[in-house]
Amino acid sequence: MIAAAAVPWRLWYRSNGIGGEGPSAAGAGGSLDRMLDALRLSFDVLFDTTLWSVVPVVALVAVGAALVWGDRRMAAYVAVLLGLVFLGGAWVTYAFRELPITAQESANPIVRYTGAFVLLSAAATPLLLASVWRSGAEERR
Repeated sequence: MIAAAAVPWRLWYRSNGIGGEGPSAAGAGGSLDRMLDALRLSFDVLFDTTLWSVVPVVALVAVGAALVWGDRRMAAYVAVLLGLVFLGGAWVTYAFRELPITAQESANPIVRYTGAFVLLSAAATPLLLASVWRSGAEERR
């Protein structure tokens, strides 16, 4: 069903000489150095306290606490989701070679993309910590 809706757009793109949304032919693939640089950039942006304060750090602590003392299924789900969002940001920088390896917002969307990680962290942290709190309260009874 989704493919049927996408076909007219693809035809329109082709007829107007517009490329797809994926990496350009020149940008596809890359070197190990670029991959490591993209991962390092994503890591640096994620843990930049001038951008996000301590939200990502608190979220990762909450995930760890929930894995040990709280709802392990929810913690595992959030951990996988956060990991995929993090890797998605690194992939954008890696795959689109026209993007420089920089946190400068006008040249690379990594800061805006990492905002998804931070928003997810802000939403999930109270849920994870509540599961830890409930678990602790049940043990004290």
